[in-house]
Amino acid sequence: MRRDDKPLKRLNRFKYRELNYFCYQYNSWKAQIRDIESELGISGINYDGMPHTHNNESPVENVAIRLALLSSKVDMVEKAARITDAELASAILRYCTTPGMSFQQLCSREDVHCSQATFYRKRSEFFCNLDKLKEESFYSELPRKYRAVEIHHRGKWTS
Repeated sequence: MRRDDKPLKRLNRFKYRELNYFCYQYNSWKAQIRDIESELGISGINYDGMPHTHNNESPVENVAIRLALLSSKVDMVEKAARITDAELASAILRYCTTPGMSFQQLCSREDVHCSQATFYRKRSEFFCNLDKLKEESFYSELPRKYRAVEIHHRGKWTS
């Protein structure tokens, strides 16, 4: 088993993989946000006199919702890195969002002021923080009456 694939202290192997692949999408999300923001402009109804379908969806709302979802995911990953270690946040982000990066490659690109073992402990802490933030955001999106039921089924109680 590779070192990158070892289960972390408080996360099992499958949860770690889920969070790892979640982080690998970070650069894609940033690119999609840039694309959406560069395409923002005047968009509206076509007044060419031709009959159109009666569509109740608003394309502006769809873009705004998509932008909000992508921004919340990016902010979640960045917040987990800042909570873990403010000084190493950029190095943790680069390492955890770039597939196949080794610690030596990271040291050549970023200024890392710690040992490899310390960095891997910080990486483990980052994934634990990300797991907590991801669960909090999941439960905050549920309607209030379902939150206690969902958390109860997972073995935890809330007030």
